[in-house]
Amino acid sequence: MSQTIPKGVKTAGTRRGIFVPGGVADLNAITVAEALSGDNVSCYLKTVNQTADQASIQDRRWCSSQVFEIPGEKTKSLQIEYTFNLGEPGEDVARLALTEGTRGTFIRFLQKDEASTTFAEGDWYDAVNVECGEQNVIEGDTNEVDRISQKLFIQSEWVPFKQLVGAGKVEWSLAVTGTPTGGTFRLSVNGNKTATIAHNADATAIETALNLVAGVDGATVVGTTTKTVTFASAASLVATDVKLTGGTAPKVTVS
Repeated sequence: MSQTIPKGVKTAGTRRGIFVPGGVADLNAITVAEALSGDNVSCYLKTVNQTADQASIQDRRWCSSQVFEIPGEKTKSLQIEYTFNLGEPGEDVARLALTEGTRGTFIRFLQKDEASTTFAEGDWYDAVNVECGEQNVIEGDTNEVDRISQKLFIQSEWVPFKQLVGAGKVEWSLAVTGTPTGGTFRLSVNGNKTATIAHNADATAIETALNLVAGVDGATVVGTTTKTVTFASAASLVATDVKLTGGTAPKVTVS
């Protein structure tokens, strides 16, 4: 019996890099406005070398000849290379933004459409707060462009697989369309996810899921086909982890 290989996503052209001087308010819920306010260094970056390691603590016990292990310290490092152009300040954004000692948030966007030139609610990213190290000019070969190598010192937890949030508001519309026959989805409130929600969940089930999210209290959900979600105060709401089956192009729309 033949196997179906899951479809992969190419990396070439689908990454974006944004540096936000001074940092963002919440790494878990970066807003579209914060992303757009940063310096877009995507087309300057040549390499982004992220390394990660986690130590292992050996845990010996008298009662066993087995040496057990428990997770130890995590170490992450970030080294980048990018082009620069001293004669054209408008084409020297990365060097000017990443001066030594500057602190901010480095946001790496994942699986963007290659033709995309902006950012929108729901875009996937990972992010970390950094302090910029020394800028070192690389002695290039004849057939190379001038570039800088620089270490970005990690200043926070590295937050993986989050989605940009829009401007918060009190009332949202939620609809599951395409007549799915199975599957689940989640909702993300200010970057915090609900438990999985069934494709045919009613307003009460969705309301319960929302009010179990950290920081959410008093959310209400009413309606049948299109539901109205109301929060006690302004909040962002994004559909995520959508895994609907059956029907015709099923999807979850939040607006």
